[in-house]
Amino acid sequence: MNIHVQEEISFQLLMAHKDNLLINIKHCKNNNFYMKQGYIDSINYEGKYIKIVEKFGHTDFVKIKFENIVKVSIL
Repeated sequence: MNIHVQEEISFQLLMAHKDNLLINIKHCKNNNFYMKQGYIDSINYEGKYIKIVEKFGHTDFVKIKFENIVKVSIL
């Protein structure tokens, strides 16, 4: 992945987390592409993943590794 694309994705994730914005993430897993919509619950820079929840206050989350993120859209 291009370094500029990685920087753009990192910036969008940081802004979405800071401002509690609704996002749509396209990511791949096992050579399949998936879309996940929700809010960033947490960003783990050491483990290199984010946790996405569908609604604030929910404990059900999806963990997505940075390396699997293809595109981030702020809705």
